[in-house]
Amino acid sequence: MVELSQYLSSSTVEAASTQDKSWLLFTITHRLAQYGEQDKLNMQADLCSCLRVAASLSPYLFYVDELWSSTFTVATLEASVHLINTYVRNFCCEGIVLPWSLTLYFVRGLLSLCSQRSQSLNSAVLNQGFGKSPLIVVSLIMHYPVVEGALGRELCSSHGSSSEHFVIFNRLRSVYMWATELLGQTLSLEPPCPEPWISGAAIFAVCASAGHRYLSLFTEKVHQSLKAPGESFEVLEMCFSCLVAQVTYSTCFSECHQDESYQEAMLTVLTASPSLLTVFSSQHSTVLQTSVFPDYVTRCQCLLVFRILQGASDEQLCGLLAWEQSLFTVLQLYKEMCDLHDDQAEQDVLPGSSYNMALDISQLQSSCGTVDRCISLAPPLSLASLTDSFIQSLDTVLQHRLYQRRKGLNRSSRIGDMDVG
Repeated sequence: MVELSQYLSSSTVEAASTQDKSWLLFTITHRLAQYGEQDKLNMQADLCSCLRVAASLSPYLFYVDELWSSTFTVATLEASVHLINTYVRNFCCEGIVLPWSLTLYFVRGLLSLCSQRSQSLNSAVLNQGFGKSPLIVVSLIMHYPVVEGALGRELCSSHGSSSEHFVIFNRLRSVYMWATELLGQTLSLEPPCPEPWISGAAIFAVCASAGHRYLSLFTEKVHQSLKAPGESFEVLEMCFSCLVAQVTYSTCFSECHQDESYQEAMLTVLTASPSLLTVFSSQHSTVLQTSVFPDYVTRCQCLLVFRILQGASDEQLCGLLAWEQSLFTVLQLYKEMCDLHDDQAEQDVLPGSSYNMALDISQLQSSCGTVDRCISLAPPLSLASLTDSFIQSLDTVLQHRLYQRRKGLNRSSRIGDMDVG
């Protein structure tokens, strides 16, 4: 820590004065740029150390060079957004969001910029700092009960309740209260926020605040209220994304093991709304998956889905496979699982963590058995929708099984045509 503090006042800091961003931000990004892609563990340790030192200073200094300076640029904000979205998101999250102390640090830094500037500059700060950092927004929502006490009074006393930045926190408050009332089934389904990912995160935050009851709250109230097609289903999808990411983190990376009851609860949701199966894929590009959850969590969600499906009955799998794209999605998730196994061998999955859910050959074989069951139970339309190029991208065992099933269906179809004739 002493060495790092000395580094912050070294010649590197002097070089930063010629840059278009603050010396502190420059120093952190400069240090991180020295690490290679394979050195994630040291990069994580260095970033966390840098942020601990930064947290001992005024948050204002994250964006400007001097405590009373009024000089900052859009480039500084863009650099801070890049640091948060790329490095902080992947190396500093607790679960699927930032810890409260780090959330508070970044938010207070942005608010301190707004407190000394014109309305037009305030808008630029808010659009860059909050609008382009979904991780900050979702972290605020997840920590909302603390936000209400820590920042609510600060905003009122420092800026006034009519200020533009206070409006942002009023908006977060309204969506959190809407989610609270939704779970109590005391209002309409129309959310006060147009972005489904914000509404979905708010619902999950309220569910999570219920502790061990959050799974039953999701299946009994959230899913039942929002499962109808339309805009409300988008909110459900975002909320389910939060649930999947959190359970994946708890199951794969947390020292506290996840209660196994999640398997039956999530299977119930999937059989009723099979299209939610796509949420488990790392290729499912949403704001939450690309800008909020750590990459290593989204990559490991494929492990979770097979753990859920392995305990499914044939009847439950048939319900899941009723959606035409379900078989394709299951096969895609199995491919992701195989890729994850290969990357794990090269220690290229995540920084400084190990799996509670060991990904070994036996688990791959077990998951392959689940995929084989899905192939056997899949409707003909699902099999017909698979392209030859996609089938050939799978391992030879699954290729053979798919072509065998298709051949059997074609034979049955010809026999049926002969009987009709």
